[in-house]
Amino acid sequence: FYAAYFSIHGDEVDAGVLCRGGQAVAARLREIEEKGNEASPKERGLVPALEVAREAWARGVRFLPVDLARSAAEDFQVTEAGLLPPFVALPGLGLAAARSIVEAREADPFDSLRDLKTRAKVSKTVIELLERHGCLRDLPATEQLTLF
Repeated sequence: FYAAYFSIHGDEVDAGVLCRGGQAVAARLREIEEKGNEASPKERGLVPALEVAREAWARGVRFLPVDLARSAAEDFQVTEAGLLPPFVALPGLGLAAARSIVEAREADPFDSLRDLKTRAKVSKTVIELLERHGCLRDLPATEQLTLF
């Protein structure tokens, strides 16, 4: 149920909040509610999905961080460890960029940040977004080896 729900409402969630746990989801809900009428329409639009995420965490469903090697472009995936968010669940990463990343990755795994940027044809902003969310931790900047 949760994978289907969030796949449909994937653009209304923030994977960064979801994967930090039920307390982070509840804190984000409180933050929006405390703003009252000052909350933006986008923030108010997050409330239903955040409430469902809070329920999922309460039932023991885990949300994993977006993974460069395994995440889909737009659908949440059920794994043994929990729900794996897609790239579009990262605010600011659009569907075209998400599809481009997955298509390039399926052709051949990424060797470096430069390889990702070149083959997936994504902007520096997308690279920075992926870095901020920890998706590029193990990826070197270039394919070149460093000799000591």
